[in-house]
Amino acid sequence: MFLEMYFVLMRVDFAAWFFGQVLTEEFLGQTVNWGPDLMWCGAAHTFNGMHGPKSSSPCSLVSVNILDNDTKQIKKRSCNSEFYKQGRVVVNRFQSNTTFSSWMSASLPLKPKKWS
Repeated sequence: MFLEMYFVLMRVDFAAWFFGQVLTEEFLGQTVNWGPDLMWCGAAHTFNGMHGPKSSSPCSLVSVNILDNDTKQIKKRSCNSEFYKQGRVVVNRFQSNTTFSSWMSASLPLKPKKWS
């Protein structure tokens, strides 16, 4: 089985600024953690605009491609499950914020197709 996985690299100054805005008490009290991953690339663009270009990007997605011989699969949850419903509620709250919504829109073209 071929797995595509990604992780993000963030400069510490950007991470402190970004997470200081999105990890509010309201967000931390949720049962799901959806949302920040949908906007960090757009937020990085805003951050660069405020602080000027540096020698490195504030945020980068790194692809990790793995060949895994384990054929067992984790049973996927239905899109109608309570987990997905709660995740959509959290994302909708972020989207109701003008700044966060603009970051999500700016990040969308940069995400792998399967995440869109």
